[in-house]
Parts: sequence; C-alpha cells; structure tokens
Amino acid sequence: MPFDIQPLPVKSEIQQAIDNLQPFASQHQVTFELQPIAADLVVLADSLRLQQVLTNLLSNAIKFSPQQGAVLVTARRQRGTVLFEITDFGAGVPAAFRPRIFERFAQADGSNQRKSGGTGLGLAICKELVQQMGGTIGFTSEPAKGSTFYFSLPAKTDTIS
Repeated sequence: MPFDIQPLPVKSEIQQAIDNLQPFASQHQVTFELQPIAADLVVLADSLRLQQVLTNLLSNAIKFSPQQGAVLVTARRQRGTVLFEITDFGAGVPAAFRPRIFERFAQADGSNQRKSGGTGLGLAICKELVQQMGGTIGFTSEPAKGSTFYFSLPAKTDTIS
C-alpha cells in the first residue's frame, strides 16, 4: 500500500476527523472535548491513513462511551514525535482481552448480544497504518473508568543544514 508522507498540521487533521464523526457522536449522545493543540504542531504522515486511524479510534471511543459522555482528544510534541491521545470514560478494556486487542478479528465481547457492531479489524488496521508511517500505538485502561488509546508519529522538525 503506497503512503504519501507529508507535513500535516495536527490541529486541522484532528478537527477534520471530529467534524466527520460529529453526526455519529450526536447519535450516541457523546460530545468531543478537543484539548488545546499548538497551532504550529506538524506531523509527518499520510493524510488519508492518518484520517483512517483517527476515525477508527474516535468512533470506538464514541461507541464505548456512556450517553451524555465525552471523548477527550489531544496531541502534543513528545521527543521528536507527535503523541495523539483519545480518551473515553466507558467501562474500560477487560483485563483478559488486553493482550489481544490489536489482533485481527479480536473483540472483547464476541457474542451477538454486544452493544456495538464491528469486525474486530479496526485496531489491527490502525496498528499496521501507524507502524507503516513510522509510529507506535498503545493504550491504557482502567475498569469502570475508561480507556486512552494513543499513537505517536514523527514530528516535522525544522532542521538547519
């Protein structure tokens, strides 16, 4: 799969993903809280692939948030990278599922009674896309308090040659 790595303004990339998912968030009665992001923060990434990752992580956060809940979104520079964080305040990821969360077709609730649909491919695809763009992905989760999914990608830095 070809990647078109370019300097991208982080704030506008995140805002585009949020704007695209606003109807889905409204349907689930969830709001976005975009934390302040430096206007000059620039990431080196493929815009379409970055949008895929953001869309998947944001839509998961919406699906697993309680009604009237919020999804926190932020990004900041961290040691030559840009760290993106998406936090929900839902039930959290069950401990037994955590080691498999980025595997293909993995779902915490595999029953046909689950609250949200999906194939179990989204996080596996996110992991692959982030790695192909030179980054890393992970998460933290606390039962009954929610989860934060985060990924880092190379930051554009001004170098003097």
